[in-house]
Amino acid sequence: MSTATIEAEVVTDEPKQPLILKGSGYGLTISQSYQEKKAELLMASAQIVAINDTAADEAADAQIKQLAAMRIETEKARVTVKQPALDFGKLVDTEAKTFVQEIDAEEKRLKAARGTYAAAVLAERNRVLREAEEARQAQIKAAWEAEEAKRLADAAADKARRDAEEAAFNAVSPEEEAEAARKAEEAAALEAKRIAEEQAEAARKAALPVAAPTFVPEAPKGVKIVADYEVTALDALYRHNVALVSMEPRRKEILDAIARGTIGEGLPTIPGLRVFLKPHVR
Repeated sequence: MSTATIEAEVVTDEPKQPLILKGSGYGLTISQSYQEKKAELLMASAQIVAINDTAADEAADAQIKQLAAMRIETEKARVTVKQPALDFGKLVDTEAKTFVQEIDAEEKRLKAARGTYAAAVLAERNRVLREAEEARQAQIKAAWEAEEAKRLADAAADKARRDAEEAAFNAVSPEEEAEAARKAEEAAALEAKRIAEEQAEAARKAALPVAAPTFVPEAPKGVKIVADYEVTALDALYRHNVALVSMEPRRKEILDAIARGTIGEGLPTIPGLRVFLKPHVR
């Protein structure tokens, strides 16, 4: 005989939890007559070792019906016997839900408030990082423009120097010598100007204050900034990476479609499916 018992805790001092179980609990046992009937059924069923003719198949069918009858009867008894426990479980759920209703509402309110604050912090973080990146790009552009201006100035000074040297080399008359001297003076003045500008730019950079590190607001305590997503085009996501999309066959709808397309024993042809007949033992 199988017996199971659930006993309730007897509360004699200060309770340690909000919900307290009262009473003596529930006892459960299996009827002796049904234990014997079950043994008889299993013994009779064990006599059928193989099915290789019509008589054996009919005997197995009769035995299956008797086994199914006991199983169904036990299932009905299970539903009936446990109904009080289910009702009590619903009562426990209702009491617990009622008790924490205000607590749950306040918890949700505070979480929503924290979520609003966290969203504001995230927006500020994004703004700071965006402005820092824009400043970095501006510095890169300014450095490139300065380098390009220096390259052009160097090229102009070098060209002026070479022109002056060529004019001096080719001079054969006093006029040409004077022109060569003039070009040499212009080249020297241009070179001096270039050097002065480079020295002034170096001095200006040296005098600049050291930039303070960018302050990026931290996420609130207990709040983790994580990546999330929303699907905007499922077909595009599927084409990008099929592993990111799940597709499952819907068995009931497939069987309904097969039933609608079946004529006698002629089964329908459905792309992507192999439709076949198989035995189903009732």
